[in-house]
Amino acid sequence: MKRGFRGSLGLRLITWFLFLSTVPLAVMAVFVRRNVTEAFLNLAERRYRQDVRMLAIHLGQMSEKQSQVDLLKSISDARQAAYLIALDGRVILSADAQPVFGSMTELYSAKTVAPILAEESSFVVDSETDEFLISQRIPGREQIVVLVVSQHLFRQDLSELESSSLVQLGVSLILISLIGGAAIWVIVGAPIGSLTQAARRVGEGDFSARVDPEEMEDELELLALSFNRMASQIQTLVTGLEATVADLRSAEHNLQISEGRFRAMIERSADGIALMDMKGRLTFSSGTVLTMLGYSPDELNEKEIFEFIHPEDLQMIKAELDALLQTPGGYAERELRFRHHDGAYRWLQVTASNSLDDPAIQGFVLNYRDITGRKQAERERERLMAQVREHARQIQQIMDTVPDGLMLLDASRRIRLVNPVAEIYLRELGTANPGEPLETLGTFSLSDLLMEPADGLWHEIIHKEQIYELAARPIGSPAHSEGWVVILRDATQQRDIQRRIQQQERLAAVGQLAAGIAHDFNNIMAVILLYAEMMISEPSAPAEMRERLRTILQQSHRAADLIQQILDFSRRSILERTSVNLVPLLKDQEKLLRRTLPENIRVEFQYGSDVFNVNADLTRIQQAIMNLAFNARDAMLDGGTLQVKLAQLPASETVRCITCGEIAGGNWLLIEFRDTGPGIPQHLMSRIFEPFFTTKGPGHGTGLGLSQVYGIVKQHEGHIFVENLDQGGACFSLYLPLVGGKPVSTAPGIAFPAAGSGQMILVVEDDAITRQALLDSLTLLTYRSVPAANGVEALAILEQFGNQIALVVTDVVMPLMGGLALFEEIQRRGIAVPVIMLTGHPMHQQLDRLKERGLRAWMQKPVGLQQLAHEISMALEQ
Repeated sequence: MKRGFRGSLGLRLITWFLFLSTVPLAVMAVFVRRNVTEAFLNLAERRYRQDVRMLAIHLGQMSEKQSQVDLLKSISDARQAAYLIALDGRVILSADAQPVFGSMTELYSAKTVAPILAEESSFVVDSETDEFLISQRIPGREQIVVLVVSQHLFRQDLSELESSSLVQLGVSLILISLIGGAAIWVIVGAPIGSLTQAARRVGEGDFSARVDPEEMEDELELLALSFNRMASQIQTLVTGLEATVADLRSAEHNLQISEGRFRAMIERSADGIALMDMKGRLTFSSGTVLTMLGYSPDELNEKEIFEFIHPEDLQMIKAELDALLQTPGGYAERELRFRHHDGAYRWLQVTASNSLDDPAIQGFVLNYRDITGRKQAERERERLMAQVREHARQIQQIMDTVPDGLMLLDASRRIRLVNPVAEIYLRELGTANPGEPLETLGTFSLSDLLMEPADGLWHEIIHKEQIYELAARPIGSPAHSEGWVVILRDATQQRDIQRRIQQQERLAAVGQLAAGIAHDFNNIMAVILLYAEMMISEPSAPAEMRERLRTILQQSHRAADLIQQILDFSRRSILERTSVNLVPLLKDQEKLLRRTLPENIRVEFQYGSDVFNVNADLTRIQQAIMNLAFNARDAMLDGGTLQVKLAQLPASETVRCITCGEIAGGNWLLIEFRDTGPGIPQHLMSRIFEPFFTTKGPGHGTGLGLSQVYGIVKQHEGHIFVENLDQGGACFSLYLPLVGGKPVSTAPGIAFPAAGSGQMILVVEDDAITRQALLDSLTLLTYRSVPAANGVEALAILEQFGNQIALVVTDVVMPLMGGLALFEEIQRRGIAVPVIMLTGHPMHQQLDRLKERGLRAWMQKPVGLQQLAHEISMALEQ
């Protein structure tokens, strides 16, 4: 009954208020719609603005184009789209990675696009396309991100929500209208008030507002349920928007943290970072760059980098930047000088990368590193290295010029440093190479060689007929040696020179002894010869006595020849040197040798068409040739060949001498004697020229033949060399100086002169027996004689007898006053008397000079009776 009443009342109320409620219902519907629409639009604008701001921040952090495209795609769907545009309205990117339109004005009106380009952020409704355009300028870039939301779809959803709400509201109002006027305040007024209050709260943002359907009945209950569903949908949408906003805020917070870290990394980095556009203008410089160079941002940024580069580096830098400009994504690194704020230049290591294609950069990224200290250290290091290199060069130069081999060994005995001489010695000794451990030298252990030798300072190494000397000194203390300095030298030549010097000294000593003996022996032989010749010249001498005297003379001459050999060896014989051609001499000697040598020895003489002139004593050269021929004969007991060769040596060739080493080249005459005998044992080579040295048995030689050859060659300023031939036999080479001019023949023989006529001759001789023999000889030659024991007595006799002295015959070497001093005193006092000198010493050069001053003649002891008579006769005739 109550239910029906309410229904009848509702019918009556509907009837009564159909007209009366039209205006209030319309006002209430418009009020509800307006509140819901405004709340939803406000919420959408806030959400989209926040979305676009976060989108702009994310795009600002991305440098790769594809990453930007992916982000735009992620937010694009059927409801909305996104674009990346420039400040001039040109579309840069869209969700499909390609610009759909050339400019935003081609799709939207200039009125819609104008606030997007002019404002930092905007929310524009385009009436022509029925779309919302939400924009945000990207921080740090001249770009704008635009989010486009379809207003039609948005409003369609909103309309559906509104329609559903209005239908329900309309149904509720119709029901309310049927209830009637009185029930309006009881049945409809309070629920509508609650519903209005809840709608207002929703409009104000309280999306949790609800209406209790239990307090309402019929249509109002349905309206409350519809309102609650609408509020729930709005709350769900708002919750989703809030979650999205929270995500965007979290992303923005993370972005701020990342940006802070990135900025801190840039600002606190030891290297400076800067940005430069394609024209070379600096657009950004980090704090490190400003501190490094002493500039403020205004003094450095927006300036061309070329203003600060050293003029000497400018051309190079411009060329490299031009090349880098043509290489997208490329980079270049260069060291250059950059002007500091104080005017000085700092060395910077600059790395430039081409990021012109990167929308986030659109320029060059520069990385600065201050290397001024390193450059100064490098210059100092270069200076020190130059000093070290110069010292090393000097040390190496010293080592290279040292004639000895130098080696540096480390503690493990590895060869660390050698000079060229040491390298040669190491190869000859067949040991290690540089860098390898040294264990032996020849057949000697290095451990033994590094120890101090027991005798002397040097170790001796003999290897393949070579003699080496080695000295080693430790680096540091001997107990803790860090290495060794080893000196190695080839002493073969030095030992050979020492051997030659010793040989020469030995030969000189023997020669001096032999000369002294020969001088005294000459006096003895002079007495024997003179008395023998005087006795054999006696007509009354028996025949048997004459034969014995001839034997005495023969043996005396042999003894005189022996003395001559000794004098030849000691180089104290008297030479009568003239310019002679040796070809005729050797031809005569060849004939003589063919007759003298055994028939089983063949003699071969070789010579060219040259003239072989030498300044020589022909008799002495003949003696040397005969001695060498007889030496070859004794070496070829079973026969063989003796080759004698005469040749001229070019001035470019070097003469070899076995006694004095190598001699500088010159014009030399070579006389070569080759035999086919067994050769000379190597250990005897250094002794073959010693006097009285022979390998022949007793009675087969005196050992003076080769020593005489040696003396004759040396007296002719020549050299001698001997060697064994590869094919067997020995070869003696005589080198004599060549001379120019026309050769002369030898002097004529001596004829026995007539006897004297009683002239008085002063005989000056310190040896009493020799003096008496000379006096007796002069008596035999019908001369008168006066004796004197020295020059002092001779001068007294000359003062006593005056002009009665016709001739002075004096010895050269005497006590108190010798013959030379006597001659000088006679010249000084103006005594007009001829002088003849007798000598047992080689003084021919000095005596020849005295002949130019008035000396009539000089004779070599022992002098014979005929030679004495001849020289006296010639002197008296002059």
